[in-house]
Amino acid sequence: MNLQECLDVLARGKLSNLSLVSNGKVLEEAIPKVVDAINESLLRLHTQLPIKENSLIVELYEGRTEYPLTSEHSVRNAKGSIYDGFDYYIMDTEANPFVDDILVIQEVWDDLDRERPLNDPIHPLAVFTPEPNFISVNYSPDVRVLNVIYRAKHIILTPDNFTDKVDIPSNLIGALLSYTAYLLYSDLNTEIAVQNSQKYFAEYQNIIQEVIQNGTIAPDKLANGIKFFNRGWV
Repeated sequence: MNLQECLDVLARGKLSNLSLVSNGKVLEEAIPKVVDAINESLLRLHTQLPIKENSLIVELYEGRTEYPLTSEHSVRNAKGSIYDGFDYYIMDTEANPFVDDILVIQEVWDDLDRERPLNDPIHPLAVFTPEPNFISVNYSPDVRVLNVIYRAKHIILTPDNFTDKVDIPSNLIGALLSYTAYLLYSDLNTEIAVQNSQKYFAEYQNIIQEVIQNGTIAPDKLANGIKFFNRGWV
């Protein structure tokens, strides 16, 4: 499902009685508001369920212990003719860019195939995560890179690119639609709107509970042991 298809399904269904919709379509002036609600719903889903796992490679430098994990430090964004690895240490590519999608760091591995403890103040190999997208690590000359594995969030959808994919498992589409409707009805103060918002929130909760109970959700993830090999770090 892409963004346009998601908007159309909402317009024909859960949002059909709202003034945001006319003749089975979300009104042009209402599209940004609905897309904002879809984005908030996607964030809620990815926070509540382990939908997607991702990883990035961080190259370590002597004299540096703190590494903000933001795309401004990606090698793709290095500026000027002189490459400054001290500032550009996230080793991504144009084909596989880092898109600031970290929700929470789950594991860290080094290129000696050791899992590094997280936030252990007495372990010499510990990696600290004072913020979701920030690591602090002591430099070691025998370690060149770290592989940071994290729970990822969905890309931000924008109202000017309707072909962007709404990338969630099919059994969560209903939850996405219900939570989006809940948010939009919650903005209204009428009795019927309040009843509808409560109804759609209950629908969302029921779908999430069913998915958890049935064990029908697993993160989109890679096997830890092959990540450095696949990316050329051996």
